[in-house]
Amino acid sequence: MSYGFYPKFVEYPGSCSLSEVTFSQSTHDILQSILRAGANRIMILNTGISTIRPLENMLGELNKHKQIILFTVYSGSNFTNAVNEIEQQAVGWHADEIETSI
Repeated sequence: MSYGFYPKFVEYPGSCSLSEVTFSQSTHDILQSILRAGANRIMILNTGISTIRPLENMLGELNKHKQIILFTVYSGSNFTNAVNEIEQQAVGWHADEIETSI
């Protein structure tokens, strides 16, 4: 998707963010269309942080048959282990060494 739920960046000139409800509903509608077209499995590669909760919540309702797999780059033990291994900065996040190393 070209747009997502990124409320922390709305103050940056040129940044766009959907509301959480619009993001969740749009993603839901897109997934429903793909499933109706006959897809057996779908994987979502989530590269956002503020999008984690809305996607998990939306999939909890939609994903009754485990056809949709959500892979979130910024969560889980693999992410935590990688951060602990390579992070050198004392403070940071947006556009820092971790985010730009995906």
